Amino acid sequence: MEKSKLFDLASKFAMLYLAVPFLIFSATWLKPFYALLCLAVMGVVIYGTFRNKAKDSRSKIKNGQEMISRSEFCRLLAVFALIVLWVGMSGIGRSAFQNEDHAWRNGMFEMLVNQHWPVVMEGAAEEGLVRRGFSYYMGFWLPAACMGKLFGMGIGYKFQMLWAVIGIYLFYLILCKLLGRIALWPMALFVLFSGMDILGYYVTGTNLRTIGQTEHLEWWCTLFQYSSFTTQLFWVFNQAVPAWLATVLMMAQEDNKQTVLIWALMLLNCTMPCVGLLPFLICKIAAFMPVKRFGKEEILTYAKGIFTFDNLIGGGVVGMISFLYLSKGDEMFSVGLIDLRGGGWLVYLVFLMVEAGILWLSVLWAHKNKPVFYVAFAWLALCPLLDMYGDRNFCMRASIPALVILFIYVVQALTAAWENKKRKHMLVIALLIALGGVTPAHEFNRTIAETYNVYVHGQGMLNQDSVSYEDIMHNGYETTDAEKNLFFRYLCR
Repeated sequence: MEKSKLFDLASKFAMLYLAVPFLIFSATWLKPFYALLCLAVMGVVIYGTFRNKAKDSRSKIKNGQEMISRSEFCRLLAVFALIVLWVGMSGIGRSAFQNEDHAWRNGMFEMLVNQHWPVVMEGAAEEGLVRRGFSYYMGFWLPAACMGKLFGMGIGYKFQMLWAVIGIYLFYLILCKLLGRIALWPMALFVLFSGMDILGYYVTGTNLRTIGQTEHLEWWCTLFQYSSFTTQLFWVFNQAVPAWLATVLMMAQEDNKQTVLIWALMLLNCTMPCVGLLPFLICKIAAFMPVKRFGKEEILTYAKGIFTFDNLIGGGVVGMISFLYLSKGDEMFSVGLIDLRGGGWLVYLVFLMVEAGILWLSVLWAHKNKPVFYVAFAWLALCPLLDMYGDRNFCMRASIPALVILFIYVVQALTAAWENKKRKHMLVIALLIALGGVTPAHEFNRTIAETYNVYVHGQGMLNQDSVSYEDIMHNGYETTDAEKNLFFRYLCR
């Protein structure tokens, strides 16, 4: 197969991957009229996506090597095996030891399998009986929940694993498209990529000998956290996998015909990373703006490239339905800045440099003229300062797209340093990556150690107990007042 054809198919199936949860949601949660409308719109979008041919004019394949060689095919197989192993160790689908966050994720998934859709519960409150609807970025689970409803909970959990493997493999193929080559090492580096948390412990005066080999390292700074990609997969996979894929898919777009649609599809899959991708959506839209000439014809052509059916109708429908579903009615939405008085600014600056700044500076030489490179760092600098709902989850999750983009720039810088024999640059970047790799190593250590304890010593617990349906539906973070939410009042079945 030709490389360009493989990459084109990967981009098309990535769009389908992001769209499938919304298609399931539309068919099963919306009233028939709205369901048919959404399915018709998305049907036109998907048909157009697969009908369009790949653009060869801007192909980034180097040296004219269009066909996939035997060695490249072996690399594709090796990466697939690596991803299966990585997902298998993450605990997705109850495949291995699960970290604490899986208790809620297991509970929500099992609720989706066992309960009628849409999920609404009537419960007692101070003002009497209150109807609450399940309102959460649940897109990742919907395909597996369908399998669970059809074939049982066990198959549903196994399909979660498969769905994660498919999403990550599509991410890898589009990453190869961006890099212009099929290689194993970028995916291996992605697994190990992290901020230098161990350095954070050191500069804050912690005796490194007191840190256990299975300890979760990323809360060294109690105010903020950026999560390594392995941590994201092992703790918040339902947000991470769609966010990685949507980010790299948007970065690979060669025009603006579907950029808004890609962004809108993230809402139901991973809401906070969707907010984090907004600055890069703006960058993508601005990148195709005519510069040399800005006359009437150029403006019209530029506008036609943005106001397409996919963006305007597809993105509009997806975005509006998803927003209404996820909104919390008149429940208070708050956004503000973290209070950093009393030394907090110093903590913030140390955090920013340890987690992203030093690495960003180490590859500055390779990307001086790339605006997105600066936007990525600006967003990473802003995320820790934002306080939404009084919760620190926003910093951890809205930073995911910027971290993916920083990773891409690091890989490109390493490639450039290798090709131009800049050994000092390579050594510095490699050292920083090695220091960061301590964090995912601890995540792997914990999984291995806990699994060993369960099977060899009979101690501990492999999988987390599932949070009950009642506990989820009484929690304001995952639900909304169905009487005050427009979606549950007018749009859902």
